[in-house]
Amino acid sequence: MIKKYSDEKRQEVFTARQAGATITQIAIQTGIGCTTVKTWLKEAGFRSKHRWHPDEIKKIIKEYSECRSPKTIQEKYGICKSELYRLIQKVKADQRIVVKDYTAGQIAAIKRKLATLEEENQIFRKSGCGTASSIDDKVSAVKRLQGDFTVHAICRTLNLSKGTYYNRLYRSPKETVFEQRDKYLSPIIKKIFEESKERFGANMIYIKMREQGISTSKKHVRALMNKMKLVSKQMTSVLFNTRTRNYVFRKNLVCQKFKADLPNVLVCAQ
Repeated sequence: MIKKYSDEKRQEVFTARQAGATITQIAIQTGIGCTTVKTWLKEAGFRSKHRWHPDEIKKIIKEYSECRSPKTIQEKYGICKSELYRLIQKVKADQRIVVKDYTAGQIAAIKRKLATLEEENQIFRKSGCGTASSIDDKVSAVKRLQGDFTVHAICRTLNLSKGTYYNRLYRSPKETVFEQRDKYLSPIIKKIFEESKERFGANMIYIKMREQGISTSKKHVRALMNKMKLVSKQMTSVLFNTRTRNYVFRKNLVCQKFKADLPNVLVCAQ
């Protein structure tokens, strides 16, 4: 059943519209539905679309951003729900245009990228290594900076595989007894060599070590000296023999014929 309204109600709607009221405000005041009000206004030649002033839009958006309920805003400004959300979407679109069409997700991704670059810069500065450094230097840098940064971040920055780092950390071979022995003897040999002002060779260092009660062999001492590149400053004697002389060969002009036919042709000297 279609509800019929009197001409007084219709005239009341037209009067409120001329006074500047919105369709929602008219519907609330008169108790008539918004669709009926729109139909009457359209038939009477009224503009159905309300032109919102920029100041009014700013006030509406501000109250919406302050978590005011849409129903409260509708009742205060006489704006319908669809029109309210249309204005909000329009303002958001204008804001996206101002920031060069970057969405909220893209801005968050840029912020994460900047934080990553700043972290990598600090890792490069503190580690003293680069992507071209040796694996040993990178592994030692990871061990030093592990308390300040994550292993994943350090390995990513230094271009080091995490598998390589953990393989070096947990599966590195242990020192053998011979390597431990060499590590113990090397500083002793170097100390004796420096105290002799770099004059002692493997034999004298072996004797000095035997005097200190350290048992080893000459061959082992010589091998460790070669490994540490220790060369004694001994004077070598210079011998003159047939191998070291510089011979100058002359042509044999006499050929063992010592009888001279003319004077001053052959001269004999001693």
